[in-house]
Amino acid sequence: MNAQISQKENLLYGTLLALALILLAAALRIAPHPWNFTPLGAMALFSGAVLRDRRLAYFFPLLALFLGDISLASTN
Repeated sequence: MNAQISQKENLLYGTLLALALILLAAALRIAPHPWNFTPLGAMALFSGAVLRDRRLAYFFPLLALFLGDISLASTN
């Protein structure tokens, strides 16, 4: 029973970590940075390696791009 609880906790912590990194990647996309240098590619590779659910691994980078685009569109 303990193994199931720790496995669920690991999945939850991995998902929360990926979500936190998405928010960070979206925020860094807005911040001033050198051309063609954003952490979105690294975040996409990280989510593909860490998350077992492949739908979430595809969804999280797209969500970060969407959030960054919304915030960039609202500043113009």
